[in-house]
Amino acid sequence: TLYFKAKNHQKAYEAGRGMEQLYEASYWFGQCIELIEYINGTFEESGSKQYLLDRFYYIFEAAINCKYHLHQETDSLQYLEQAFGYAERSKALLLKEAMQMADANFEFGIPESMLEEERRLKKAIIEQENRRYELQHGQEGSNNIHDLNNEIFNLKQEHHRVMDSIQQQYPKAHRARYDVLPMVPAQIQQELLNPGQALLQYFVGEENIFLFVIDREKATLIKRPIEEGLPDAVRKFRESIYGWSQSQGDSLARQYADYGYQLYQSLVQPVAHLLPEHLIIVPDGILEYVPFEALLQQATQPGTQSYASYPFLIRGHQISYAHSAQLLQEMKATDYQAPRQWILAFAPSFQDPPSLENTLVSRRRSLGRLMNNVKEVQSIKSLLRTRIYKGNDATRERFLADAPHYSIIHLATHAKANDEEGEYSYLAFTEIPDSLQNELLYAKDLYSLRLQAEMVVLSACESGVGELRRGEGVISLARGFSYAGAKSLVTTLWRVSDRESAVLMQLFYRQLKEGKPKDEALRVAKLQFIDQNNGARAHPFFWAAFILSGDMAPIAVDQPTFTLWGFVLLGVLFVFLLSRFAKRIRWTLLA
Repeated sequence: TLYFKAKNHQKAYEAGRGMEQLYEASYWFGQCIELIEYINGTFEESGSKQYLLDRFYYIFEAAINCKYHLHQETDSLQYLEQAFGYAERSKALLLKEAMQMADANFEFGIPESMLEEERRLKKAIIEQENRRYELQHGQEGSNNIHDLNNEIFNLKQEHHRVMDSIQQQYPKAHRARYDVLPMVPAQIQQELLNPGQALLQYFVGEENIFLFVIDREKATLIKRPIEEGLPDAVRKFRESIYGWSQSQGDSLARQYADYGYQLYQSLVQPVAHLLPEHLIIVPDGILEYVPFEALLQQATQPGTQSYASYPFLIRGHQISYAHSAQLLQEMKATDYQAPRQWILAFAPSFQDPPSLENTLVSRRRSLGRLMNNVKEVQSIKSLLRTRIYKGNDATRERFLADAPHYSIIHLATHAKANDEEGEYSYLAFTEIPDSLQNELLYAKDLYSLRLQAEMVVLSACESGVGELRRGEGVISLARGFSYAGAKSLVTTLWRVSDRESAVLMQLFYRQLKEGKPKDEALRVAKLQFIDQNNGARAHPFFWAAFILSGDMAPIAVDQPTFTLWGFVLLGVLFVFLLSRFAKRIRWTLLA
C-alpha cells in the first residue's frame, strides 16, 4: 500500500501536477524502506533477510529514482546524499551486519562466555549443514539426511535462544548489530579518499543504472537507462576472455574487442570526464562479474595490433573494489593489535583420487595437478618472511589451525565457484590418504573463522565469483574471507593459468616489498606482465582475473634478512668474543 501510494504521487508529478507530488512520493518511498529494514531486523535467519531484500529490491530503485529527480529539480546535495544512502543500504546487508556485530560485542561488553557459546553453535550448524550438503550430493548415506535435518533444527533453536538472551540482556548491543547507517559523501571524502582518488558506485535496477562519482571535492549522480542486452554483453565479454585459452586461434578476439568497448561506453564513458587516475569501484548486480581493468577505452581492430598495445582501462586507471562504501570504511578502520606472524602460504598437491565413486570424489577428480604453485610460494619466500605448507602438509586442518595467527595469507590452490549455492564455493587442500574427508573448505566454513589478516591472496580459480543474490552481491569465497575478518583480498574472476599466476604474484609481492599501496602494486605488476609478454600472453585472460578489494594501505614490510637463525648466530658470536675477552683479561692478570 505504501509503495502504490508513493508511485501514484510520482505519476502525478510526471503528469505535471507540481513538485509537491514529488516530495510526497519521496516521503512514502522512504517509509517503504524503513518498513523493509524494520521487518529485516526481526528476522534471525539470513535466508529470510535475503528473501525480503530480493523480493522488494525494486522499491530501492524507485526511491533512488525519486531522489534523483529531486536532485535534478532543486540542485540540492541532500537529495543526492539520500539517493546514495539508499544505494548503500541495498548492498551487502548481511555482511555489514556481521561486521557491526563484532563492534557491538566489544563496545557493549557482552561476556566472552556468551559470545563463545553463540560462535560454538554457529560453527556446529555450519558443520552439520555441510554434512547434509555432502550427503545430498553423494551416493551414500542418504538415509541420514532426515536425522541431520532434525539436528540442524535443534541447533538453530538453541542458537535462537542464545540470541534472544543477548537481545534481552544487552538491548543496545542487539540494536547496534542491525542499525546499519550508510555513509554520506562528506564522510567518504574525509575518511576514505586520498587526493586524486574517487569512488565510482553503481546501482543496477530493472530499468536504470545509477552512477555515483564521489571525489575529494564533489559528488555527482548520473542516471542511464539499462540497455536491453546488458546481462548478455557482460556474459559475452567474460566469455571472450576466459574462453580465449580454449578457442581455436583467436576466434574470440572480435567478440572481446566489441564487448570490451561497448561496456566501457555504457559503464565508464558517461562519467569518464569526472574520474581521476585512482578509482575505488563499487559494482552492483551483474557488474560484479566485470573485470573493469580489461575494458577497452577505444574501438579496437583485432589483428592490427598486439594485445600489449590495446587501450585497456588499466592503462589510465588504478582500480580497487569494495562491497560498499561502509564496508570499506569498516575494513580500513579495523586495527589488529595482537602480535601476529608474517606470511602463511599454502601450496597443496593434487593426485588421482581413490576409486570411491561419489559426486564429491569426482569433483576432486576434475582438479588437475598444479605444476607451479610450489614455485609461486617459494618465490614469495625469497622476498618476504614466509611459512610454507606444501604437498601433504597443506591440509585443511592445518590451515584452520594456523590462519588466525598470520598477517598475510596466500593460498596457491584450486578453487571452484558454485553459481547456484554460493556458500558451497570451495577451496581445495591436499587430500588426506585413506580418508573419506574430502579436504574442501567451503565459503560457509569461513563464517565461523576469526582471522586477523591484513591481506588474503586467493591465487586460485574463480575465488571471487559465485551465486549472485540481490542486495547481498556475489556469495563467494572472497565474501567469506571478508566475513572472517580479512582487511583486503586478492581474488580471481575465472579459471587462471597457474604458470602465469606464479609470475604475476612474484611481480606483485616485489612491489609490495618496495612499500607500494596494494592497488598500485597489483597495477604495476599487471602492466609489467603485459609489457614483458608482447605476444599472446598479454591477453587479459592471463592477468585481468586478479582483482583487489578492501583496504589498500601498504603492508608493513618484514624482510627475511634476520630470522631466528640470525639471532642464534649473533648469540654464538657474542659468546665467542666474550670468551676471548675473558681469556685476555686472565692472561693479563697472570702476567
